[in-house]
Amino acid sequence: MKTANWKDIAELIGIAAIVGSLIFVGLEMRQTRVIAMAAAYQARTDSELNIQQMFDDTYGMIELRRKFRAGEPLTATEQISLDKTHEVRFMYLENVHYQVEIGMLSDEIWRAQMLGIKGILLTSNFQQW
Repeated sequence: MKTANWKDIAELIGIAAIVGSLIFVGLEMRQTRVIAMAAAYQARTDSELNIQQMFDDTYGMIELRRKFRAGEPLTATEQISLDKTHEVRFMYLENVHYQVEIGMLSDEIWRAQMLGIKGILLTSNFQQW
């Protein structure tokens, strides 16, 4: 009888150890996800800053954006520069969308990005592009 009791106690301890280890693994996975999300946010911010710097530093992009949004004609060099910046911007948006889809970024981030690009999307020059 005593052997059976010890066996039952050992099984209960084993089950408790398994449950405890599963809880620990779950907590570790949550922590890893939070760290990954923080890294994704930082990478997104770095990417946006790089894009913004490219717009501001390359080929007088501030003036170029103003001309583009106003529907003014662009030179061939300006058009090529603008095309490249649009391509980079859309690669960035594609990355943000992917991160939203896999749950690494919130839907609010995606909506904010869409609001930010709305002015560009509505210009006739962009629609032609």
